[in-house]
Formats: sequence, C-alpha cells, structure tokens
Amino acid sequence: MIYKFHIVTIGCQMNFYDTSVYSDFLFRSGFEETDKMDEADVILINTCAVRQKAVDKAVSYIGQAAKHKREKPGTVIGVIGCAGNMEQNTLKKQFHIDFLFGALNNTQVPDLFLEIIQNNFQDNTTMDMIPFNARLSQFVPITFGCDSFCSYCIVPYVRGRERSIPEEDILQTINTLASKGVKEITLLGQNVNHYGLDLGEEYNFPKLLLKTANHPLIQRVDFLTSHPKDFDCRIIEAIQANDKIYRHFHLPIQSGDNEILKQMNRGYTVEEYLRIIETIRKSFKDVSLSSDLIVGFPGETETAFENSLDVMKKVNFDMVYGAVYSPRPGTKAEKLKGRISLIEGKRRLNKVLEIQREIANRNNKRFVGLNKNVFVSEVKDDNWYVGKTLEEKPIHFQTTQKITIGDIIPLKIVSFERHSLRGEIIDAL
Repeated sequence: MIYKFHIVTIGCQMNFYDTSVYSDFLFRSGFEETDKMDEADVILINTCAVRQKAVDKAVSYIGQAAKHKREKPGTVIGVIGCAGNMEQNTLKKQFHIDFLFGALNNTQVPDLFLEIIQNNFQDNTTMDMIPFNARLSQFVPITFGCDSFCSYCIVPYVRGRERSIPEEDILQTINTLASKGVKEITLLGQNVNHYGLDLGEEYNFPKLLLKTANHPLIQRVDFLTSHPKDFDCRIIEAIQANDKIYRHFHLPIQSGDNEILKQMNRGYTVEEYLRIIETIRKSFKDVSLSSDLIVGFPGETETAFENSLDVMKKVNFDMVYGAVYSPRPGTKAEKLKGRISLIEGKRRLNKVLEIQREIANRNNKRFVGLNKNVFVSEVKDDNWYVGKTLEEKPIHFQTTQKITIGDIIPLKIVSFERHSLRGEIIDAL
C-alpha cells in the first residue's frame, strides 16, 4: 500500500525549510505527497506564531484535519512550527493531535516523529541533512534561532538562541544539492549578518556568500534576512565580485520613526538605515530593495506613522511587506501602553499598501527597454515562462523555443502590463 502525506505551511522561509525536512523524510519512507487533505494518511500543519492571524489560520487547518481524522481513523495529525510551542496546551485540549512539536531548528526530523511513522506505517528509514526531493531551488539554513530580541517578536522564544551551522557542513550540503540538479540556493537565517560569530574570526557571512556563489554548478544565490542594525558592507563587495548573486536586498526597517524603533529595540535609527540604502544605491547600476513595515505599534502617533510613509517615499522600495502590529504573549511590547485600535491599524496598513503600489509600479516601469539575462524559474501555459533578473524582477515571456527551468535566457523587457513586466528573447547579451 502506498501512503500519502499532506503538509500545510504557514509563515516564513524557515518554516518552508522545516517543511522540506519533514517532506523529504516522508518521501524517503515511501510516501507520496498529495495536495488534498482528505487523501492523506499523514497531515502536518506547519504553524507560525508571529501574528495572531497566522495562529488563527493554523487552528482552522487543524480543525479540518481533525474532521478528516474522524472520518478516516488511523490518520496521523502533526502540528509543528512556532505555534506548536506557544499554543501547545490550548491545542492539546482542543484537538486530538498525534505529534506536537515546535520549530525544527536543526536538519533532522525529531526522533518522536520517526517513531510514529515507523509504528504506524512500518517504516525503518532515517533522515540525513540532504533533502531527498531535490528541487531546482533550495533553501539552505546557515543559522538557527535569533539573539536580536526585538520587543514585538516571538521568534527568539520559540526558535531559541542563535547558533551557526559549521561552514564545511553548509558547503557540503550545497555541493550535494548541486550534484542533484539544484541551481538556485537561498541562504537562510533570522539574521545572516551574525553568521559565524560563534565559530571564530575567520568565519563570516560575506565569505560564505561568495563561496556559495563560486560553486560551478550553482547559477543563482539569494539570502534572507539581513538585519539593518549590523549590516556588513562586505556583502556588497561579495555581490559585486560574483554576478550569480541577486542584486536584491531585503532590509526590514519595521518603522520610519526613531522613537518607535527604540521601543521596538531595533538597534538603529532612521538616519543610519538611510545611509545603508544610499551605500547600496551607489554600489549598483540596477538594484531592488524590499522591506518589512509594522503599523499600529503601541505608541505610534499619527506623526510617527507619517514618518514611516516618508521613509517609504525616500527609499522607493520595490516591495514592502506590511502588517498591523499583533501583540505576542511574553514579549516586551505586549506590556507597552498606547495600544492602537485594530480599525486604525488596518487604515494605516491600507495607506501603506496604496503608496507602495504606486512606488512599485514606477520602479517596474524603469526596467522597460533594458536587456537582462533572466533565470527561468517557472513554466506557464501556452508557451509562457517566468524568469528572474538579477534584481529579482519577474519577467513574463512567451516562446516556442525549447526552454528548461533553470536556463539563463537573454531578454529585452518590452512592456509593463497588468502589474507585470513582459520580455522578448534576444541574442545572447
């Protein structure tokens, strides 16, 4: 009999990496993946606890899984991820869950999960660091945990303190992935700037970034996330030294007001942040910038909110991931006074999204007429493809030529239509 599994993933890229560890273990154990929960013998809900909305979403999925289990006894339900730690008592009372575990924070499935699979599905397979279901693009964690302790953030409490994976282990993982056909690597950490601080002076993130990009079989390299408080300008030098590394910087500002940044314990001022942006802009002819922004943080006055909008307009981000502040139990911000109403928070968020749409459209239009080599990342219908520029701009193009995912294709960007850039194949650049 062939058993099937279904995984729902909510949250950040670290959660998606955790999902890949569980799914690759299940693939090795002889399971098939299904996108339909009601077909699954094993259901995993990978949860996020950063905002209450994400927790509520997870609870809804867990309820669906529990209903399926009542209709199909013997189904194994697992709840993993950050809310698995934070909400475990509530979840145990509300649902019959076979496996409850927090954020993975390593490269192997827990022994308890292995035992459950062995006992219920007669499996005797073990898991190692290298994913079995190798894809064209792969996340590779370089650190686990976080030591920043932003006042609003639950991550250090659910993922633990910061630790770096030894460089030789990371490079061996990348080498194995490349041998299996992976062409795009994203180096992951809550703060990649801290990589190597616990390993010795000879280890740092810019060196690791360049070593990854220098692998002959890897064609594109990305990284998430770089914290502005200790941004290392040697990252810029590494990107300039190797044209496989995306010219894209995700630098979460979170607020454009210095007093709010102080209350958030972010460790930098608006002025310091803008100097980093200026350095990046001067270093590249074309570059893209994205950020995270929280509105409605306790004590955020209308003036403080307007300061955030001003920063958006000064930086001209290509993308802003906005969110209304969500109080997290156990964090310092939960105790702050001056809570903003949800209605007002949503109004502010809508204003952020409105302004960002205008800025993003202007930024995208600047790429029309440029020639770019794109990394083919997706196949659409009717001979349509999607490729990414080095600035991580998605370009839609159509061709009857034989194109393979992972190819590098020269395109001329000819238009900006329906919120997307369109390109045409040209001779090699």
